Amino acid sequence: MDKPHQRIGATSNAHVGRDFELAAQKFFASEGLALELNITISVGIGEIKKDHAFDLGCLKEKVLRKMRISP
Repeated sequence: MDKPHQRIGATSNAHVGRDFELAAQKFFASEGLALELNITISVGIGEIKKDHAFDLGCLKEKVLRKMRISP
């Protein structure tokens, strides 16, 4: 099956994304910022809120990051 958006040599784009998340987590740790994977917080306005998952974050330092990797 032809996968035109699949990265060459990668098992899947999910693996590419996960590898990038781990590399970013390691980089920020080297800078003194410990980030956790898959942080979920409630986001919204007033009483209207829903849970949203972020790739990396730290609730103590109030840092969130949603990463996107372009093909």
